[in-house]
Amino acid sequence: MKARERKAEEIIKAAVRVFSEYGFDSAKMEYIAREAGIGKGTIYEYFTSKDQLFEKIIIYSIEQFSQGLRERLEAETNVEETLVKCSVFFAEFINP
Repeated sequence: MKARERKAEEIIKAAVRVFSEYGFDSAKMEYIAREAGIGKGTIYEYFTSKDQLFEKIIIYSIEQFSQGLRERLEAETNVEETLVKCSVFFAEFINP
């Protein structure tokens, strides 16, 4: 992963934490910047708006969920173990 992609991912992860705490409307870009350890202007180098950042969070979350679920499904186990692994993954994913 390139440095720019890593930084965008760090911002997304920080934004997830801030949106989770404050909700979309009350979350401010300043809070996200502080959580990510960067200046507010840096966020705008990666995302044009809070709306776009939120959209990227949705896409990122879907990709992470799909990848994690795929890994559990590809493991060579029986059906019962697969269901347990997928259930545990889902619980951990929604409650990090």
